[in-house]
Order: sequence, then C-alpha cells, then structure tokens
Amino acid sequence: MLFAAFGCGAAAAVSYYAGIAAAVSVAAAGCILAAVAFAYGEEGNRRRVVASLLLVSFCLGTASFWHQSRTLTDQADRLTGDCISGEITDCETKTNDSGEPHLQMTVRTDRGRVLCKVFNGCLIEGSATEGCRVTIKGSLKDPAARRNPNCFDYSLYLKSLKITKIMYCDTVTVLPCGRFTNTPLSFIRNRVYLVRESFIERLTERTDARTGGLIRALMFGDKGSLEEDVIDSFRKNGTAHILAVSGLHIGIIYGFILKLWRWRRGWAFLSFNTVFFLLYALAAGFSPSVTRAVIMVLLHIFAGIRGRRYDLANAAFLVFMGVVLMNPFMVFNSGFQMSFLAVLSLTLVLPYIRRFYSGVFLASAAIQVGLGPFILYSFNYVPLLAVIINVPVVALAGIIVPLALVSMPLALIGTAAFGVASGLLKPLCGALTRLNEVTQLDGVTTFQIASPPLWVMGAYYLGLLMFATEEGRLCLMRAGNKGRYVLKMALLIGIMSTVFTAFASDGYRGCDLTFVDVGQGDCVCVRTENGLRGRDRCYLFDGGGSEDYSVGKKVLREYLLKNGVSKVDGAFVTHLHTDHYKGICELSQEGMVDHIYVYEANRLKKQQIMEDTGLPEDRIIYLADGDCVDLDGLHNTGSVYLKVLHPKRETDAEYRKKIGRETDENLLSLVFKVTFSGRHGDTSVLITGDMGEEGENELLGSDLQSDILKVGHHGSRTSSTEPFLKAVRPETVVIQVGKNNMYGHPAPETLERLAGVGVEIYRTDLMGAVGFDLRGGKVKKIRTMIEQ
Repeated sequence: MLFAAFGCGAAAAVSYYAGIAAAVSVAAAGCILAAVAFAYGEEGNRRRVVASLLLVSFCLGTASFWHQSRTLTDQADRLTGDCISGEITDCETKTNDSGEPHLQMTVRTDRGRVLCKVFNGCLIEGSATEGCRVTIKGSLKDPAARRNPNCFDYSLYLKSLKITKIMYCDTVTVLPCGRFTNTPLSFIRNRVYLVRESFIERLTERTDARTGGLIRALMFGDKGSLEEDVIDSFRKNGTAHILAVSGLHIGIIYGFILKLWRWRRGWAFLSFNTVFFLLYALAAGFSPSVTRAVIMVLLHIFAGIRGRRYDLANAAFLVFMGVVLMNPFMVFNSGFQMSFLAVLSLTLVLPYIRRFYSGVFLASAAIQVGLGPFILYSFNYVPLLAVIINVPVVALAGIIVPLALVSMPLALIGTAAFGVASGLLKPLCGALTRLNEVTQLDGVTTFQIASPPLWVMGAYYLGLLMFATEEGRLCLMRAGNKGRYVLKMALLIGIMSTVFTAFASDGYRGCDLTFVDVGQGDCVCVRTENGLRGRDRCYLFDGGGSEDYSVGKKVLREYLLKNGVSKVDGAFVTHLHTDHYKGICELSQEGMVDHIYVYEANRLKKQQIMEDTGLPEDRIIYLADGDCVDLDGLHNTGSVYLKVLHPKRETDAEYRKKIGRETDENLLSLVFKVTFSGRHGDTSVLITGDMGEEGENELLGSDLQSDILKVGHHGSRTSSTEPFLKAVRPETVVIQVGKNNMYGHPAPETLERLAGVGVEIYRTDLMGAVGFDLRGGKVKKIRTMIEQ
C-alpha cells in the first residue's frame, strides 16, 4: 500500500506542478518500461509487482486529478451573480489579518461550495448555525492565488476543501432548521453544532474565556477563540498539533472507550464506535486528520472482529490512497500531510529508533524525526525541546480530552457534576498553557530558520524511505557490495529529488531582483551571490506597510524565510511614509534586519527610528546624493552596487528647516541606481520611492539612464513625466500598487505616457511579484506569479 499511495500522491503533485500532459507522459513512459520489465524480467520478481502498483496508482491519480480539476473549474464557472442559496456545512468565528473578528461559513450550493465571510455591517436575519439553509446576497470573488514566491497559496488550500469561490456578504437570510424542513443529515449536523456551542458557552461561563477557547481547540480543532500569543507559543514549541484534532485525539478517546467498554468487542462495539466517531468527526468539521484516524480506528475494530492482523502502515496508506483519489488536492493540505507523516514516522522510523532507545521519549522522538523537517520547512521554527516537551503535553491532553468529553453531557443536563468537571478543566488547561509559555524562549529553546531548498526535503524523506524502513535495511544487509548499494541509492535519491524540485520550483530562487507584492506599497528585494567570504547577501528597498495590517510580519517575514533568507543584510528606506517604512520596522522588530539606511536629514529623527525598528544607533546608516554602497561586500571589485542620486547633502540647519516645516516627505525620497555587473554587461535599476514631477525635474541633470525603472509613487498622475522617461530610457518598468486600491493608481495618463515610450509594463496588482534573473549582468528571464 505504501507504493500505491506514493504513486497516487506523486501523480497529483506532477499533475499540479507540471500539468496533466506531463503526468500523462510520465504514465505512458511507465507503461513502456513496465512492458519491457514483464517481457524480459524474471517470473514472480517482486520488483515487477511494486513497479506495477506504482504505475497503476500513478495512472489512477492522474485521472482523478484531471476529473477533480475539471469539476472545480466547472463549479467556479457556474458560481456567478450576487446571490447564492445552500446549506451551512461549517460555521466558526475567525479573525482577519487586521485583527477584525468575523463569522465565516462554508455553504454547499447546487453549484459548488462557497466560503462566506460575514463582517460588521452585514444584515443577518435568523441564527446562522451549521445544518441550516441560507440565502446570501453579496459579492462573489475568486480566492487569492499565491502572490509571492513559495508563500501560502490560499486558492490551493481552498481547493483541498473543494471550495471554489469566496462571498463577502451583504445580507444573510437563515431558514428555520427543523426535522421536517431539512434532510436528516442536515438536521443531525445542526443538532451536533448546537450541542457543541452550548457546551463551550457553559464551560466558558463556569471558567474563563481562555479555558473555553483552549477546550474548543483541543476538542474540535477551532482555534478562533485563542489569543495569537498562545497559538504562537504552541507553534514555536512544536506542540501546535495538540490544538488541531488529529489521530492523537482520536486515539485518546478510543483508548478511553476501550477502558469503559465491558462487553464483547463485536459488531455492537463496531456499531457504537461508528456512530460515536462519525458524530465526533462531524463536530470537528471532518478535518483530514480526523477522517484518517476515524477510518483507521474502525478498520482496527473490524480486523479484530474478523480475527485478522491489523497492520498500521497498510491501513494508513489505504486511507491515504482513498482520500487522494476522492480529492487529489488534499495532497497539498498541510493538515493532511502532517497527519500521514506522523503515521509514517510511527510505522517506519520508530522500529529503527527502538533498536537504540526504548524509553519514554521513543514515540515523541520518532515523530520528530518524521515531522521535524516538515515543520521547519512549513513554519520556519526549530523547537529544540519538542521531543521532551511533547511527553508532558500529550500526558495532559490524555487527561483533558476524556474529561472534556465526559463534561459535555453533564453540561447539557446541568448537574452539579459539571461544576466539578469544569473546576478540574480550568487548572489543567492553565497548566498546559503555562507549560508551553515557560519552556518556549525565543533564541534559547526555539529558533527561527529559513526554509531549506526543496531538493533537501525530497532527499531527506526519500532517504528515510530507502534506509530507515525495515525493507530498506534488509536490502542493504542482502547487498553483496554495501558501499556500491548505498552509492546507487544515494544517486537515485539525488535524481528523484532533483526532478521533483524541477517540477515544483517556481524559479524565483534564481532571481537577483524581485519586486515583492506588498499590496499598496513598495518593496524591492536584491540578492547577490558569492559576496564577502562567499556568503550570499540580501537587501530590501522599502518594505510596504499598512495602518491596520502587519506587512512586515505577515508578508515580508514569510517571503524571506520561504526563500531561504533568515536575515536581510540591509534595508534601504526611501522615505518614512507608512507604505514604505512601516513594513521594515515590523520586520526589524522580528530581528530580521541587520542595518537600516535612511536619508541623512533623518538623523534628527534618530530616536524615533531606533524606537520604530528596535535597532541600536550604530545599525542606522545615513545616506545622501553621491554616496555609494557595494551590496556584495567586495568593495572596489563589487559586481552589485548602488549610487544615491537624490536628495543632496545639506547642513544640519537646512535639515532642521525641512524637518521642522514638514516638507513633503515625497520630495525627500532617496533615489537609488542599483547596477548589476557581469561578464555579459551591466543592468541598472532606478528606484525612485514616491518621487513626483517636482522631484523628477530636480533629477534631470543626473545619470539616470537605467534598464529597469521602478515607477515613482505607484504610478500616480504626477510621476513618470515625459522628460524624465526620456532621460531614463528604460526597457522595462514595474509599478508597485495594491489591488483595487482607493487612490486610483496607476493613473490612466501615466500608463499612456509609459506606453508611448514603448516599454514593457509590469504591475504587482495584476501579476503578483515580478522577478528578474540577471545572471551575467543581463536580463535573462522575467518571472511573474500570475500570468497575464
């Protein structure tokens, strides 16, 4: 089953990253190789069986992906207009990126599933609960695709849940939910939801909001009521899995049921567990990990009734294959990935570790070996105490989950026993939270680290499969020449991981210059290779920013860590407006900025800048017209360097006048000309901040000629005047602007002027991040996240 599951998963990955045609080509090549193997191979050779399983499952996975893609596309095409009707299948309170709470519902219509978001100001008639039918009016939108390389793809995540559209609601009309007005399943779903919410509400009344929120997360996987710092402490400690209902929770509950069940474990036992766990999965929203665990528990019971041996690995990968064939996009769901990686660790890694150690930390160590690299790649944390801290955390969960389960009927009945149970839950939940807070220390027990390259991840997990499994070790033991066998396997791992990386990579890691999509703001990332002491360097020019959203923490931090950068060597700020400066401040407060460069007049604001960024005085560098910086650190032999073209250096008295009378900050924008030199020539980039017509006129006497122009002031009508464009003579321009922004950027007249000089125009609002591969000093390739 392992090979069959691997084939299905590989088919989905190849189909998504390389296209259906590529997957069909791989399947066709596999058929030819299989035919040759059967024609000339030895009779009964086990490798032929394995190859056949891989081939058949790959073909099934490809067909399933093609079918599901077509289905979701058709549903998205049919979901039009401003009104939908359907059944609420999931309902929970969420907090958006700006910290605003809102109601989020998944509505299943006859045209597909829609994620509905209800903000303040929306008119709601009736009580919106799961299982009810609703009619909603609002605006339908396509989910946001990935806008920066290697960052979270919201659209792909929603596809794993079979959701194709998002509706921002204006009015919601809820129809009464009754036994005779809804389908039986809808009625049951509604009653399960009401029981769940009633229990949490009464528990919160008896204890406090934090206990209620923690029980909601532990029992039902809903973290919407937990504070962000609590979630962060669990995540950084490597214990966040406890807040998402998974196989661990199902295992705890199943163990509790086994303790209580005093009768024969036959068909009645199977029937009871089937009904109970299906209701529980319904309450937990049928998350991937819950679905996997429930099916495996029922298979375990069925195997016992039939007197058959239960094999954990085969059961897990049978479920994996079934889920992937039903919805291939589940392969890209992180909850699904972590759930099966945990099982893989327990079945393949644990027996190997047991040969050397069999103490209390055995299971925790095995799971960390399997999940550790994935957590590092996905969440960019290395929790040093994860192996140790998970033991008491799981032990506490083993007490809290059964106690909360028993408390549910007690809460509904309203007995005094519920008061006792809730009185016990509060200190237990407090101990769980406190344990994470005490042991999670940034820079001591938890380290932030950049994601490793994809080929490293592929090589690691393929190596586990080939060398840590029992079968892999047997093959090594039977090999006549062990060194030669290891070399062959290492070569195979290298080839497979390289091919996987070629399929999955978006190519941005090879870009020297990237215009990062930060919404309505500027951010340019410059990366150099083989700088001082052979170390690659990374610089940012501006960092976006918003009054109600942390661009630095939510966008820049993710972009940098996902693209292999733990810390930027320098951040150049053109001027101190929010949409250029605030993101840099937030990133600096995260400890990810080494130096900050600002206009020399801002020396008068030194104290403010130190407070904003958290940097000491010696990390703030002041620049003015004529200054040069070698970005690769090679000084006179540098291949990437910049020159400051504006504003000019003046006396402190003049600076005080400008700062004192609050001269338009845009006129004080630093203007940089960045040059990439190589064996094939030079490419220069002009970065102008929010420079408008007045500032551009002051620059006309400077050396402006550049191949790439970052259009000033997001393409406002006063920027990119004709004289300025004639002086720069760019081949390519990039406009950094927010999608659907309120300022009318870029202005139509600015676009006309740019089109009039015959330049290629790239826009981050339409194309996402724009990357330039400048190997050899010339533009080799331009990449965009969204093809136009």
